[in-house]
Amino acid sequence: MKRANLSLLIAFLILYTFQLTAQENYQFKKIDGKEYILYTVQPSEGLYSIGRKFDIEIKELNKLNPEIANGLKTGQLILIPVTKETKKAITSLKKETAQKPIIKNDSSQETAFVEHIVEKKQTLFAISRKYNISQDELKKINPELENGLKTGMTLRIPKISEDESHKTKKNKKETKATVLIKHIVKPKETLYAISKLYNVEVEDVIKLNPTALSSLIIGSELTIEVQKEVSVALEKVETKPTEPEEIKPQKALVDTQYLTRITKNVKPNSSPIKIAVLLPLVIENSKTDAVNERFQEFYAGLLLAANEAKSKGISIDILAFDTEKTEEKIIEVLQNQALKSVDLIIGPAYSNQVAYLSDFAKTNKINAIIPFTSKVADINDNPYLLQFNPSRNVETDYLTNLLTLQYKNENIIFIDLPNISDNDAGFECTSNLKELLNKKNRKFSIIEANSEQSLQTSVLFEKDKSNIIIFNTDKFSSVFPFLGFLNSNALNFNILLYEQYSWKNQNAQVKFKSFSIAPFKPLVNDVDFTNYTSLFKSYFNWKITSTNPRYDVLGYDLGNYAIAMIYEFGPQFGWGKTKLPLASGIQSYLKFHRQTTSSGFVNTQLYQHEK
Repeated sequence: MKRANLSLLIAFLILYTFQLTAQENYQFKKIDGKEYILYTVQPSEGLYSIGRKFDIEIKELNKLNPEIANGLKTGQLILIPVTKETKKAITSLKKETAQKPIIKNDSSQETAFVEHIVEKKQTLFAISRKYNISQDELKKINPELENGLKTGMTLRIPKISEDESHKTKKNKKETKATVLIKHIVKPKETLYAISKLYNVEVEDVIKLNPTALSSLIIGSELTIEVQKEVSVALEKVETKPTEPEEIKPQKALVDTQYLTRITKNVKPNSSPIKIAVLLPLVIENSKTDAVNERFQEFYAGLLLAANEAKSKGISIDILAFDTEKTEEKIIEVLQNQALKSVDLIIGPAYSNQVAYLSDFAKTNKINAIIPFTSKVADINDNPYLLQFNPSRNVETDYLTNLLTLQYKNENIIFIDLPNISDNDAGFECTSNLKELLNKKNRKFSIIEANSEQSLQTSVLFEKDKSNIIIFNTDKFSSVFPFLGFLNSNALNFNILLYEQYSWKNQNAQVKFKSFSIAPFKPLVNDVDFTNYTSLFKSYFNWKITSTNPRYDVLGYDLGNYAIAMIYEFGPQFGWGKTKLPLASGIQSYLKFHRQTTSSGFVNTQLYQHEK
């Protein structure tokens, strides 16, 4: 059944990028009598943009360059077939470059300009803020921006003289006269509530009152800098206004059933909680895509969480944006002005899009939950990110504890396969794991295996012990050829394979036990899960695509948590904290920690799954 009952707000501000950069003169190569362009992949460039640049279908690129199946890399050489279409595309691109307007740098008659080279992951928002110029002005001066912003582009920026800069700053101060007032902290009052009362930022309150960051003492006096007109308005307000009663969790734990348990005393929020969902929700082609259906299920679970909160009197707006899979699409979506006013963003789905959202979240000071990928490059530098999937370091630490405590007397065997990429998550994990085990003086064996025949039973296994097998890759296709060897020895030895959580859905027939680790509970609470499933069926007549983990339940758990946190503590619920309240959901237990207040939060809760 089509997902027509999902109310989607899709933003389409087309932002396609065409850029010649250093490759205006392309290299050509003949292979078997056919001519090809030898093209060098540019920073942040995707198959979609290359396909549009040369007017060639992505499937043709994949066919000619099978090595790109694992993703494009900056500087990688790929083949582009020379056809009538590609020749026309190159000619068109060269004409566009030649027709770029030349702006004189004559300070007597024309505006003086400085050049800015667009950096990796940099957005038009960040550039406009850096130079104190509007995005519209940037586009007017740099017409090529109408085709999109790309790494390596050279932009012309109006140069503001020091005198003009001082005048601008002076005018800003004059137009926004401020005064200092005193505020007495009341019971149950938060920094967020105080900032909203005086229409200032939480950061501004902390600058004048540093001790308020660690604790707010009832009756203490805070200094607040407010605009003069706000001060005058406050003088007309009664000195002892009636404070709305704040709802607190029934437990110290903010669990996902919290909002559904509230049956009275709910105070409607003055303005709706706005949550933006950035996921590949709409399928343009006619073929069924099971992966994207799972993201639709995630969204459906989130809608159920929002609907339950609404039934209790909490106002919520959900804005949904289709991000597809490409870098170009996420850049396009992030241009939508509505995103700047939301309280929280959930998404995106694909790791190649995360960097763009991270920059947007940090620039606009909006918290963002990254629900799927465990590789978030900016997590240590962006305090506005919440990563649900535990990082590789968290997983490696957890696995190290298992092997040194629960399995401390067992035989550990690393089977290292050849030609495994350094970027392979399994290779990274096992390399770190070996180092940690060495530090703890935990013994293990390493066997280099070129084929199943290269393994010797007498060298590998021990009797009367569990033989824990760990491969140096997360690719099931690489491990599969060795499963027959493990099966043949399972009758005589106790074999325990450490597998990636994603392997559990493979239909390989094995005769040995295995275990994995994941941020999902191994056993779902029967009552909660049954009740939720009935609720889902009452709204959506769907056959769920995902098994374990259930994407709809993940959307429900994260949705409930996000709503509860914003309702209780405001959009900046993580400000000044290194830990967030724990959350017990149906499928996951959320335990967000971060190293410093300037880094992002990472969920550190993992479970062992045995099979």
